[in-house]
Amino acid sequence: MRQPLQTLSLLQGLLANKVTGEKEKKLVGRIDEALGAMTNMLNTLLDINQIEVGAVKVEAAEFPVNDLFDRLRNELTYHAQSRV
Repeated sequence: MRQPLQTLSLLQGLLANKVTGEKEKKLVGRIDEALGAMTNMLNTLLDINQIEVGAVKVEAAEFPVNDLFDRLRNELTYHAQSRV
């Protein structure tokens, strides 16, 4: 499951080395962010699977939810502004 994401990451890295314009660099940066988010989602799904089969024990922990909201805002602002 990770191989397609790794291939996309490799291609994104090659593209990042080729683009020169600011708009293009910003877009490639967004692709990198999206690939990171996809990788994190896949890792989470795989972790959930490990929990369900009992291979990993869950340990509850507190974390600052504002960090999550800040990340969501940063990821979604670009899409919202492009629709205006």
